Amino acid sequence: MLSDEQIEQLFTFCKKHHVGHYDVQVELVDHLANAIEERMAKDKNLSFEAALTGVHASFGVLGFAGVVNARSLALEKQYRKMKWQLFLSYFTWPKAALTVCLFLAFSFPIKFLSATGLSFYTTILTYLLFGFEVYVGIRSIILTKKQSRKLMMTYAGPQQTWFLSFCLIQFIGIDFYDLFKGSPVKSFIEFEVVMLIAVIIFVGVMAFRDVINQLHTLARKQYPEAYIVAK
Repeated sequence: MLSDEQIEQLFTFCKKHHVGHYDVQVELVDHLANAIEERMAKDKNLSFEAALTGVHASFGVLGFAGVVNARSLALEKQYRKMKWQLFLSYFTWPKAALTVCLFLAFSFPIKFLSATGLSFYTTILTYLLFGFEVYVGIRSIILTKKQSRKLMMTYAGPQQTWFLSFCLIQFIGIDFYDLFKGSPVKSFIEFEVVMLIAVIIFVGVMAFRDVINQLHTLARKQYPEAYIVAK
């Protein structure tokens, strides 16, 4: 059984070999400790340092890089699965009721606005959705900054931008007025399509927010040490 001091040496060893995330360090330290104990049990004359050197050599030329990369890929796969599950949950009962209400709420102004008014409304809605994503992104960063130790599991990784193409509609200068100034039926259909896209955008950002919340809740349970602020 390794001492607390030796376990701490393993954490320091991982840090020196470019393993910066605490959850990956815990995983590696557990593996290293077990492997070192086995080697020292077989050879009573083997020192802790020699056993550690031998175990580290067994990782090959890349050292811990392979473990870190595998962990990163596994988490990215988990993120994608969580995002889609939480996104689709907004189209199944009971969350589907909220999604329908959002669509009706977004579509409500068509009864009262002209083509010019709808153009202005859609432009404002676009910026509000963009602002909402920015807010969720900043909140994610703030939650991560509150950690006293970096965790790979709460790093969002390459975030899928759910509505970048939609925001670009406004940014590249397409005039919504031209979109809605046709016949009443055509304008109605075009407006409802845009509002459907807006709902999908909103739900996508909500799903990303849910992923962040779930990851931090799980992280606090699994790695409470990462949330302890040193005095």
